[in-house]
Amino acid sequence: MKLILLVLFLLLANVILVGGCVDDNNPCTVSYYFYGNCFNVYNQWVHCESTNEYRQCVENCKKSPNYHPCSSVGCNFETMACEFGRNWNGCDDLNKCTIDFCNNTSGCIHTPINCNDNNLETIDNCSITFGCYYTINPEINGVKNCSTNSNCNDNRACTTDLCKNGKCQYTQNCPPGNACKSNGQLNNNNNNNNNNNNNNNNNNNNNNNNNNNNNNNNNNNNNNNNNNNNNNNNNNNNNKTK
Repeated sequence: MKLILLVLFLLLANVILVGGCVDDNNPCTVSYYFYGNCFNVYNQWVHCESTNEYRQCVENCKKSPNYHPCSSVGCNFETMACEFGRNWNGCDDLNKCTIDFCNNTSGCIHTPINCNDNNLETIDNCSITFGCYYTINPEINGVKNCSTNSNCNDNRACTTDLCKNGKCQYTQNCPPGNACKSNGQLNNNNNNNNNNNNNNNNNNNNNNNNNNNNNNNNNNNNNNNNNNNNNNNNNNNNNKTK
């Protein structure tokens, strides 16, 4: 039994032996010896990007003629070979609150946009999805005199205008998925989709009407043909009787 266990141990040691290979000086890999060959594979238990070797590799890749300052750059975890990403479209950071451009020396630059609408009745905000949007400045409430709600109409789709105790009161009225532009109108891409849907519905209705008209015409023609056939049959019967 001991001999069998010893043989099995030697076989296992020959198949997989960690540390039996020449060190590749890469802290991101672990070495395996498999039937006479050494393999260095990524060690998932190591945070490779935080190692000094990986950081030095990235810095060296930035000196390569293939490097572009507005392109992503990294190193392969197993081989430490340079990996260059494609140039981004204008360094777009998918943030509508920034103006993005590429500087061939310093790389991508993201400059905050100016949302100031110079309107004391609004508070200026910015959303990465919509860009600039505006909310009511609460200081305008209770300032304007009124007798009816119509006296408080500010022609803004984003506000509810009420006359309360002789003073105008404004509250934000922006449906989910919308934002308010500086002119107080809704900033919503869904409007275009709704228009397209309406156009499609109109086209469908027109097609249905055309189909109905064609079907009615065909039915009328068939009825006329049937009537003609009946008249012919009657004439033939009359002739036979005579």
